[in-house]
Amino acid sequence: MILKLTQKIIEVFDRLDIQGRLLILGDPGSGKTTELLHLAQDLTKRTCEAAYSPIP
Repeated sequence: MILKLTQKIIEVFDRLDIQGRLLILGDPGSGKTTELLHLAQDLTKRTCEAAYSPIP
């Protein structure tokens, strides 16, 4: 699956067929680390907002 420019990575991560497992591939400089940081930020925010969310 290719992430669309308007799509957030957390939306893909939350899909039932993905089940929280991702492999991020791309050329050097394509934004892999940035996407991973966005995912970590969204998961951390979710954990702070809901007491029973797993810690990323």
